[in-house]
Parts: sequence; structure tokens; C-alpha cells
Amino acid sequence: MRPYLAILKDSFREAIASRVLLVLLIVTTLVLLAIVPISLTEKHRSQFQMGDFPNPPALVAAIRRQTQAEGPSPGKQIIKLASFGRGRPGDDDDAPRGEQILARGSSQPLLLVAYLQTVLDKPEFYEPAAWEGLELSEETASLTKTDAADLSAEEIRRRNRLLLEAAYPQLISSDTAREVYLGYATYQVSFPLPVSKDGALAWTLDFFTDYVLGVFGIMIAILVTASSIPRTYEAGAVDLLLSKPLSRSGVFLTNFVGGCAFILLITSYLIIGMWLIGGLRHGYWNQRFLLCIPLLLFLFAIYYSVSALIGVIWKNAIVSIFVTVAFWCFCFLMWMVKSGVETTIMDPQRLIRLVAVDDTLLATNQGFGFGANRQTKIWGEDTQTWRPVLAPSSAPAGRGGFTISTASAPVFDPHKKRLLIIDMAGDVIATADDETTTNRCLFVGDESGDWNRTMWAYVPDDVMNVFVTHDGRYILVGATGIYEVSSTREVAKQAKQIDAKEGVNDLNRPISNSFSAIGPDNWSPYGAVSMNSHTAALAVLRGQNLTIYELDQDGHYNQQSSTELEADNAQLIAFGDSAIGISFGDGHVAVHDAKTLKLRETYQPFEENRVVQLKAAPDGRWLAAVFEHRRLWLYDGSNNTASEPDVENQGDVSAIAFTSQGGLAVATNFDHVKQYDPESLATLRLFHPSLETGPRIYWYLVRPIYSIFPKPGELGDVVTYLVTEKRTSSDAAQGSQPVVKQLNIWQPLLSNVAFLSVVLALACLYVHRKDF
Repeated sequence: MRPYLAILKDSFREAIASRVLLVLLIVTTLVLLAIVPISLTEKHRSQFQMGDFPNPPALVAAIRRQTQAEGPSPGKQIIKLASFGRGRPGDDDDAPRGEQILARGSSQPLLLVAYLQTVLDKPEFYEPAAWEGLELSEETASLTKTDAADLSAEEIRRRNRLLLEAAYPQLISSDTAREVYLGYATYQVSFPLPVSKDGALAWTLDFFTDYVLGVFGIMIAILVTASSIPRTYEAGAVDLLLSKPLSRSGVFLTNFVGGCAFILLITSYLIIGMWLIGGLRHGYWNQRFLLCIPLLLFLFAIYYSVSALIGVIWKNAIVSIFVTVAFWCFCFLMWMVKSGVETTIMDPQRLIRLVAVDDTLLATNQGFGFGANRQTKIWGEDTQTWRPVLAPSSAPAGRGGFTISTASAPVFDPHKKRLLIIDMAGDVIATADDETTTNRCLFVGDESGDWNRTMWAYVPDDVMNVFVTHDGRYILVGATGIYEVSSTREVAKQAKQIDAKEGVNDLNRPISNSFSAIGPDNWSPYGAVSMNSHTAALAVLRGQNLTIYELDQDGHYNQQSSTELEADNAQLIAFGDSAIGISFGDGHVAVHDAKTLKLRETYQPFEENRVVQLKAAPDGRWLAAVFEHRRLWLYDGSNNTASEPDVENQGDVSAIAFTSQGGLAVATNFDHVKQYDPESLATLRLFHPSLETGPRIYWYLVRPIYSIFPKPGELGDVVTYLVTEKRTSSDAAQGSQPVVKQLNIWQPLLSNVAFLSVVLALACLYVHRKDF
């Protein structure tokens, strides 16, 4: 053992003598000193972001309604004071600029965010008469009592935001978090970061470790250590070593460990320094971050094993560096090809919504960012493919020719055998009462028309949910009330929007007065809603409140019962015959009795992973949920039990739907669907489309090659897990609803361990058989 320890000591003596160690320590110290001035300042939230408006059309409708009512109101203050650029061709030149923006705000949430943002800076925004009768929080009341001249710019923005939250509850998310501003020394950026302080620190450590150290740091380490192995096997030096009773493989592995130990010293100094800066400077003590030390050492060992093997064979440091860099480039290229094919070809085809349509399925694909090029498709049994249906004749176009989806989830009417969908109509018209306007329309499509959409009736601007009752009625639920769509088009003869100059038959145009309010007088904006398929009763979530509305003999909805939930972050709801499922932002699911509303059980099957889809079976027995990391969860109401069913590709589930026959359709593998019996999990039917050229290349070429080679780049998932303590990550580029992926932790570790073992074994075999 002593000779091998002597070899390790010699490697360190050589590093010290050549001053390589000293230079690296100085550079590392300078990096740490450069990090120290970074600051993260927390302030109360005073600006708007995309996620603050859960239902933009409903918010626009509420503002419009206030502007058209008598007396002062928050809506009139917004129109009066907000400003945002110049108009565009097609805007109503006679309408105020604010109303022009609102006319487009329903379909362009980013525009609405920017428009309302301009209100926050106005000191004169608060007018007591406009907020008369509204309940203001203690903080809001305190700020409004202070003269605007005595408030700072930040306090004015804070006050105005709180006033808007009070004016439009449920439509503007309540301010529960704090904004974080990034700074360096005395400079501070003017816009907040979209994460919390701890989240920003975790992201910074993750980014620095994964990309800066994981790429540039490792390459520098390879440059520094590349000459160690070749120099050991130069003529003269190797003769002296091998003249002693030492194992050739032992000598090689000792040299390899010596290089790793040298990098371990530098890595430990840097990581511990960053950890101390995060704790002492920002109060962020994340002990798991220290586990990045062995992880980075492991990543270095993978590339260093290639450098060492080449160094033994060619005994040339330059060749070792060149081959190692080429290996890194090849691994990166393979990752780029796989990611590129998935991003541009496979992921846009991923099914994110399923709807049962008699004996077949309707599906909606993911599309690109913000729903661009999103399509609704129906399964064709004869062609074994997903065929696009309900395609709009025109849609808002984005850059690059993409079309932006503004449609609601499609609904199937089993009575008239047609599909329903709510989407932008393209023009703004006045409704029958001449007091409100709308540009949203109910479209229908049936098999006789090849499932092409036809405009049926204009609906209120704030409506986002359409339901079909057990007796065939169309119910619309919006922020301002509950409506029913007329079942006949006779009222079209009295429609006021017919343009005689176009010479269009009025019976072929959508009608504006084809809906009537059937909701309760005390209706208020809501967070989520679900309908019982047998009774047409509605379950509505509002903050921490669950309310049930039922139809009376006159066909109007009235409040039947209500209860307070155990938490105020309820997000999704599913209304079955015996149970009501409610998902919360912290990942837990509560099951309430459908009749008494009493809490039956609370489940949290996947830590803090949130539910993205929650469905109830038509027979009322089952509740099914898809979590954001694409795992399926099932609740059996007959015996009050829950489980994680053993379905194919569990962990890649993107959509679910219960069929009218009681089956459970599960979408996995991008665009594949398998229908199960929920009780036995027996396969009932397959919906596997024929592979086109792009998917065929992915499944039979790109994916197999990528699986064979090592994946050092995927160790970034392990870094993310160590730093954030989360097994999922979100891709915000996919739009307002980020796509969350399960972090692959063990697979890259095992793959890279296997690669490292094979390379070192080959090197040992070479030095054992080589006659030096």
C-alpha cells in the first residue's frame, strides 16, 4: 500500500511545484469574491405577472361591466388612468384606448398584464367612492388613509395592487408571496424575479453547479490533469515504476485517483465557499448542496477516464484533451438531437386532454409554447390515426406562422352526438341587452359535417366552462353567472347583429341573444367548477369554500349547501355521485361526501406534486387524478380506498378520461392511449397510431443510440434534486401551465457508473498487456 500512497503524494508535490494548485486556489478565491456582492432583496408584491390572472376573459368582462354601470367604480378608474402604447389597425377609433385594449385582452393575456401594470404607478388611482362597499384588508385600508403624496412609489404600487385584488376577488390572485429583486453591489434591477428568495438561491446554485462548474469547470480540470497519466508512462518513468513489485493496474488506478483527489480539493473549496456565502450572506443553509462535491467529482471522473485511457495509449496530453473534448461534444450533440426531436416533433404531439365520444376518443395535443398549434383530434379506427377536428377557420397568429389556441376544453353531447367548444369569434358584437359586448362563441361540430366547427351562438365574454346535462341542456358557467344556451335558433330572427350589407342568411350566423341567465343572484367569481353528470348539480370552489348549486323546478340554479375547506389553496374539483374530489396546491387530495359535504379522507400520494387533471367516473364510483410528474392516482368510492395503479408507462401519464362504458382511458408515450377496466386494470382497448417518419426516427434511431451511450449531461437532474429537494422540474416555455417532468435521478447515475467502469477496465487491461 505504501508505494501507491507514495505515487499519490508525488502527484500533489508535482502540482505544488508547478504552482498549478496555487493558481487554481487563487482563481477559485476570486470567483467566490465575485459572488459575494450579489444581493436578493425581498419586497411586497407590487407588479403583475401572467399567473396573477387565472381567467382573463372573466376579468375583462368584470371591468367592462363596471364601466357600463352608473356611478364611480374600479373599472372606470382603470379605463380613465391606464395607458399602453398606440392603437393598431382594426381598433375602433371612436372607442377609448383603454376599451380597445380590453377588447383584445381576453385573447391576449400578456397585453392585459401590461395594460393593468400601468395603473399601479398612478397616485390618483384610488378614489374612495369607487371602492365604496368593498371590503378592504387592514393593510389596504392603512395605505388608502395615507395621502398619496406621503407614499413612496413602491407603496403606491402596493396600494393599487391591493385595491385591484379587492375589486376583483378570484379574478386577480391574492398577494401571498413577496417579490425578489436581484442586485449586485449598489445596483438593483427594476423588475422582480418570478420566484421566491429561496427559490432564486436554489436556482442560482443549481445553474452555477450544473452549467458553469459542470461544463467550464470540468473542462478546465481536464486541461490541468491531462498530462498526469501520459507523463507517468513516458519512457524512463514507467520503467522505474514497473521495475518495482507493483501491479500495473494498481499504478494506473492510483494515478487516476490522484488526479481525482486533486480536483476534489479544489471542488470542495469552491462548493463549501458557495455554501457559506449562501448561508452567511442570505441565510440560505442548504446542507444538501454539499452533496454536489462528490457528484461533481463523479462527473469529472467520467471525462477523466476517457482522458486517462487515451493518455495510456498515445502518451500525449494534447491528444488526450482533444479526444476528451470530442467525447464531450459527441455526448452534447446526442443530447441536443434527442431534445430537439422531442421538442419539435414528439412533445407537441403529446396528448394533454381526452374526451370520450361514444365508442371513440377525442384528444387535444400539447402543441408548442402557450398552446401554439394546439389541435383537437379524433381517433379514426379505420386509419389508426388521430385526425384533426374542430379546426378554426382563422385563429390569432403568432410569429413564425404559429396559431395561438384560445379555445376551451371540448365537450361531447351524447344526446345530439356533437362536440361543443368555446372560442374567440373574431369580432366583437353587442348582446341582446345592448349593455355588454362579447367576442366569444359556442361552436358545434358533428360527424355528418366531418366534425368541422360551426358557429352556433355568442356567449358571455367571461364564460370558460360549458356542460351538457343529463337531459341535453347546455349550461355555461362564467365569472358573472350561470347561463343556458337556447335549444332553438328561432330567436335568430330578432338578433341585432345581422349585417344586411354582407347579404348573409341570418340563420347561418351565430346569435347573440341565445342564452339566458339561470344562476343565483348572489353569484360571484369562482376558482373551479364541476357538474354531476346525473343530476346536473354544480360544485363550485371559491377560495376555502365549497358550494353546491342545484336546479329547481323552474330550471334555475340555487345554492343547496356549502362548507368550509381545510385549506384555501384548492385548485381542481371533480363531482361524482357519491364523492367530490378536490385537489390543493400543496399536492394533497381531499375526498368529501357528495351529499353531506363532510370530509371522508385526505391523501397526499406524491409529496408536493400538484394535480393537473382530476376526473370523476360517470357511475360515480371512481375518482382519477394525474399529477404534474405524470403519475396516475385512483380512488375507489365503493370501499373508500386509494392506490397508484400499475398501468403501463406509469410516470408518463399525460391525460385521462372515463368512458361512458366505465373504462378509464390513459394517455402515455406522447400520443398512445390504452383503455383499462378501473377495477381489474385489464386492457380493454388500444389507441396506438401508426408511426410517421418523425416518430419512427425517434423510436428506432435517436432513442436507441442515446440509450447506449453515457449521459453525463443528465447528471444535472441529480444536481437539481440535491439543491431543490424536488423530484420534478417545470418547463415554463410551454405556456401558462408549465410542463412538469419527473427528474431522472438513478438512471443517469447507473448509466455513467457502467461507462466509467468499462473505460477503466479497458485501460487496466491495456496497461496489463502492453509491453512498455
